[in-house]
Amino acid sequence: MTSTPMEKIKAFQSMKPFVSKQNLELVAAMLNLTEVDRTIRIGGKEAEFEFLLMSHSLGNLKDIIAFEEGFSRLTNTVTTDFLFITQDDRRLVIEVKSTEKSTWKISETVLNDKEKFAELMNAELYFAIKIKNNWIFLPSNYVRQKEKRITVDDLLNTELHILGEQTFIFRKSLTFKTSYVTDASKGIGIQHPDYGFLNRYSLEINKTNILRVTPSSNNKLLGYIFPLEAVQDSASNHHQEIKKIDANKTLIIEILNENCQFNLSHFLLAPIRHITHDLHDNYDFPTYIIENIDKLDEQFINRNTVLNTLGMLHKKGLEVIEVINKNLYPLARLLNIL
Repeated sequence: MTSTPMEKIKAFQSMKPFVSKQNLELVAAMLNLTEVDRTIRIGGKEAEFEFLLMSHSLGNLKDIIAFEEGFSRLTNTVTTDFLFITQDDRRLVIEVKSTEKSTWKISETVLNDKEKFAELMNAELYFAIKIKNNWIFLPSNYVRQKEKRITVDDLLNTELHILGEQTFIFRKSLTFKTSYVTDASKGIGIQHPDYGFLNRYSLEINKTNILRVTPSSNNKLLGYIFPLEAVQDSASNHHQEIKKIDANKTLIIEILNENCQFNLSHFLLAPIRHITHDLHDNYDFPTYIIENIDKLDEQFINRNTVLNTLGMLHKKGLEVIEVINKNLYPLARLLNIL
């Protein structure tokens, strides 16, 4: 069976931000997209957008150049997905891959071709591999050392710090309490698809409140909510209790386990998935990039926003640890820099 041309996959993805869910099904039928196209192949393209947005958001890149594979086929040239130039002028050609399996493999022929392209571009070859929802960033020589087979265990050797990634551990448990009401006029500008409008938001450590946001709170307090979306997402997976107070009000209690690990990129990307889209339930990364390509430098959350939020939590009693080269350092070390 002939594979669907990648140009059709790209066309479908490009149209998604501007077409309703119902009409998107018609577009898929018009393009003759198969179930494999709609899931695995589009999932692979979405991984490229996610890695691109993550890398840009981390803030350590000076230039990003994307290669158009279709045009390169005219001269039978093998390319990678991106060329990154870091703030310290390292040139990295990036091949992005994703798999739901526990192991990712590459053939000798393909690896040779990618290395030749890196040499042509006077750059280092890196592979950004998403395995089991974890991003692993590795140079080609490491891939060779591992006999061209990468597993989730190789996460311990990821080099995402080159792009500006940082890793933090929350030593203590956190409790989120959020109440939602059906009356938009009583909300604070954040909407839940099932329960209405956020009316009160509180964060506790050992039953002591360290953050409370209400409709009368200032913008600074409200601004702490968005960087903490990633933490609240994890808390909802650990423990979630939903209480219906009355016909108009719902209380949600979510508890994060102690000693949880988060990357800087988690804080930067999680809020995007919570933004409501006019035609779809929420934004995904391709839709966000396509609609905001001209103003990505104006993102409402950046590295300093996240670090300021972590600093606030640290000062309020949450022990935050930064992981650097597999060593642990208290966040107080970082706060002295800010």
